[in-house]
Amino acid sequence: MLNSFWRLLQVDPGFNPRGALAVSFYLPPSRYPDIQQQEQFYGELEEKLGAIPGVRTVGATTSLPLNTNESTGSFLVEGRAAPAPGERTLMPYRAISPDYFRATGIALLKGRAFDERDRAESTPVLVINETMARRIWSDENPLGRRIAFAEDGPWHEVVGVAADTKHYGLDEPARGAMYAPSLQRTWRWMSWRTFILRTGQAQHSLLALLPRVRNELKLADAELPIHAVDTLDAQVAGSMAANRFSLIILGAFADAALALASIGIYGVIAFAVGLRSREMGLRMALGASRANVVSLIVSQAMKKVWLGLAGGLVGAVLLTRFLASSLYGVEPTDATTLLLATIVLATVALGAVYWPARRATRLDPMLALRHE
Repeated sequence: MLNSFWRLLQVDPGFNPRGALAVSFYLPPSRYPDIQQQEQFYGELEEKLGAIPGVRTVGATTSLPLNTNESTGSFLVEGRAAPAPGERTLMPYRAISPDYFRATGIALLKGRAFDERDRAESTPVLVINETMARRIWSDENPLGRRIAFAEDGPWHEVVGVAADTKHYGLDEPARGAMYAPSLQRTWRWMSWRTFILRTGQAQHSLLALLPRVRNELKLADAELPIHAVDTLDAQVAGSMAANRFSLIILGAFADAALALASIGIYGVIAFAVGLRSREMGLRMALGASRANVVSLIVSQAMKKVWLGLAGGLVGAVLLTRFLASSLYGVEPTDATTLLLATIVLATVALGAVYWPARRATRLDPMLALRHE
């Protein structure tokens, strides 16, 4: 579990969580019934948030990374036969502002990001991630290719390919995704919006921006609340909460089991060696050196230890498969983990044999022989 959690910490989420604050809003349809009105409000608010001192870039999205709440859509690929309705491919669909990729730190691998020219009256465009590009077009260049969301719908040109993000969890594989400019495509569900404020500051400094954010929101609409606020660092940490909980619980039991095993091994072997003090006295009285006696006792006891460790390894190989669902990047029969556990228990057993044997050989042989 420690090895698994450590590997999870090293996973690249596909975006840069450092120095970014996420603030979410919701425009009630009762007060903002027109979608274009919602977009105008969000566009003006984005400009005001970007003018806050210390804020470098502001981007907006309908679905924040590591947040599974998002819409999906099926599509048709130009030049290919339309699949049956039940066989169409579904891909997550995210509406974003032009500066979204810069604000989140998502790398643009090919083509371009969105800009002010991508509006309702211009040619519909999309940016896809590398998983979707590989899945739909394999090794071909996806730039310039077109897809549509309905047979009679407009064709959308792919103008860029963005890096994959771990949108569903750090331990989940990346999935295909599409990004559309929020100024160009509008739906009812886009009344939700999350702004990412990129500053490059520490987490405590990011939270200090909240009063300025609230002030700008109050000036725009005094009755509109902030629905959620968090740093992207906290988003990443929160995505690992279940793994961290499993690590703490199972780790505590594992530590207790290792401690009990070590104490038990030491106690049993030390007691067994102590019972042989008369034997050691007799051997030394007959001419055996202390080193020879200690070596004999240790070799005899460790044979039983190795048999026990071998049985334990067999049991571990058979039983650790039940941990497979809780592991990431580590096999249930990870050789390094099993080797370390074996070394720990063997070291404890060796100490339990060696020190009592060495202490017993320091006794006077005659006293050891007279001991009842």
